Amino acid sequence: MRRLSQPSLKTAGALAAAVLFAGLLDAADAPVLYPALPETPRLQFLKSFSSSKDVGEGDSWFARFIFGKRKESSLGKPYGLAVESGKIYLCDIMSRDVRILDLERRKMRWLAKPGRIKLKTPVNISISPDGYKYVADSGLDQVVVFGPDDRFVQGFSDTGGWKPTDAAAAGSNLYVVDIANDKVKVLDRAKGRVLFSFGQSGSGEGQFSKPTNIAVDEAGNVYVSDTINFRIQKFDAKGRFLKSVGQMGRTPGSFSRPRGLAVDRQGRLYAVDAAFENVQIFDAKGQPLLFFGGPGNGPGDMCLPAKVALDYDAANLKHFESLADPRITLKYLVWVTNQFGPNAVSVYGAGRWQDKK
Repeated sequence: MRRLSQPSLKTAGALAAAVLFAGLLDAADAPVLYPALPETPRLQFLKSFSSSKDVGEGDSWFARFIFGKRKESSLGKPYGLAVESGKIYLCDIMSRDVRILDLERRKMRWLAKPGRIKLKTPVNISISPDGYKYVADSGLDQVVVFGPDDRFVQGFSDTGGWKPTDAAAAGSNLYVVDIANDKVKVLDRAKGRVLFSFGQSGSGEGQFSKPTNIAVDEAGNVYVSDTINFRIQKFDAKGRFLKSVGQMGRTPGSFSRPRGLAVDRQGRLYAVDAAFENVQIFDAKGQPLLFFGGPGNGPGDMCLPAKVALDYDAANLKHFESLADPRITLKYLVWVTNQFGPNAVSVYGAGRWQDKK
């Protein structure tokens, strides 16, 4: 992705507004592209949904695809999101549970079964390479662990007191954001024992003010949303500070309320900003490349976005390829949750643009 000029960013916003004004509700009719033409697009908004009613009470192909023939309740207030082959896991704060959208079986179900475990405020969820699910529940003050079969395994607590808001596994470690103590605590993910922690309250390098979200890249580096310091901080696997990305401001590369994070296979950082209501993409050096989204209720718009997740799974990709503009060859999906508005969960496709005139 090459860096966008400021006029290009304005063009992208104008296109989104034009699509909303025209009332074009189907991305297949009028593709929403980022950046907008005549720039070379890198992303396309594909589809969003929040309930079976929003997609035609089970009559449309998408309703049948996501919900089957049954009518399901609306998504309440989605925050965290994680993906694996054929399944999308959504933390629904209002429903106090994690919903599983089973793309292969075309149905929705709950993660926590009654009588086994009762979640209280499931904020974020992540999935380890071996299929374990880690739910950061800030109401229970626990990281609740589910196995590859989605059955409850155990809950991790901290006797010293904490309030976990996100967790990410890397090797044998589990990195947990503790918003109450402005720290990241590193646990043995098999036993839940705290191995070490890093960070403290403050605004200096390696210090935090209300950290919320976390991500780990393929090299084992750790990224943390340092919300009140308006930045993303990067650490190595041992918790040693490497660099900071962003600052307070209103220009591209700045933040107002950073939230969910993801890192792609090229080391590019995707960062949600709940106040700007968009997702910014930075290169491996921390320079801004592109943003997508923007406030509103139209196709591709966002309303208090919370989490971004990248999805390279071919089984998931195949379900959305028919929605992509024929000039884009999709490489992976980008999922974004919104806590309000009609676009509870939005799906974007990232890929290579080939202008077939």
